[in-house]
This record gives sequence, C-alpha cells and structure tokens, in this order.
Amino acid sequence: PGYQLGIGDEISFIQMYQFETKTTKWPNTFEESEYLLGPGDKLSLMQSNDSIPNVSFSYGADGKIITKQNTDKLILTEGVIGSNGNILLYGVGNILAAKRTLDNVRTEIRNILIRNGLAPNFQLEISNFNSQKAFVINTEGESTIIPLNNIPITIKEVALRLGISASNENFAIIELTRDNQEFRFTASQLFDL
Repeated sequence: PGYQLGIGDEISFIQMYQFETKTTKWPNTFEESEYLLGPGDKLSLMQSNDSIPNVSFSYGADGKIITKQNTDKLILTEGVIGSNGNILLYGVGNILAAKRTLDNVRTEIRNILIRNGLAPNFQLEISNFNSQKAFVINTEGESTIIPLNNIPITIKEVALRLGISASNENFAIIELTRDNQEFRFTASQLFDL
C-alpha cells in the first residue's frame, strides 16, 4: 500500500475508447431453401374425423382457425418441439421434428395415419417460430452462436457464459444490435441491480 515508484519500474497505460464506433461483423449465414424446425417451435395439427371426409379449414387474418364444417368434428392438437427434438401430437404419437422441414414432418404424419387405418385428412402448420439464434462476437472477431428456444435467456446469462462478470466494471463494453439499432453499456451497467 505504501509503495513508491522508483527507477526500473515499468508502468503500462491502457486507454479504452468507449464510444468508438465500430462496424458490426456478422458470421456467414448459410442459405437454406426451407425453414428447419427446431426446439421451441410450436406445431398445430388439425384432423377431421373419418365420418366427415371433406372438411376444409384455414387460418384467418387474425390467426384464428376458420372451418367450413362444425368445429366439434375437428381434432385440434398443439405441441412444442422439445429440447430432444421430438414432439408429441395426439393421435400421431411422439415423432422427431427438429432439423426437418415441415413437408418432411407432414409426410411422416400422413404415413402414420395411413398405417393406423385412418384417413390422412389433416393440416399441419407452425403456429409459433421460437427456434432462433443469437450471434455473439468479441473484439477479436471470433463469433459464438447461442441458440434461443422456449427457455428465455437474458443478456446477463449470455455475458456470464462468455466470461464477463460484474468485476469487469467499465473494462468491458457490451453492444447489442437489434433491427439496425445499436445499444451499448458497460459490464457494471449490465450487472447493476
């Protein structure tokens, strides 16, 4: 505590440019021809009873189901793809849905219904898209992909996962880019109660 500088001591000074504007670098994105289902996505399956072979239904502008027959004659099932990639749908069972296209899952459901002796009169749609990803990039340009699913994750949890804590105080700056808007704050501001 009482140390005084003397000959031969080396002093280093690091200045942080907190408000320096940097361009955001995003990882390369791969073009996929169709949306791949993932954990957290919610699927809706509508089936008609075999006694009514021609039931037509669709989604209205407000997202509600519109049917041309009595809704009592329809079986509506909703399920969320779990972290293991499976989804449980009433009348169909437990099927693998993650990393597959919607058409691929429809084909499997059609085959299951035919195998069970039921008419394949159904419609399968994605009612919630929840399997999104966040890209975290450090100052060296290294990127990390953090999957977002039905379990919420906060910026604090992302920072802790990458080794940033409240002890970094003003020596770490977190930049959040969303919809071409940039938000900047220090580690002490992030972990301030």
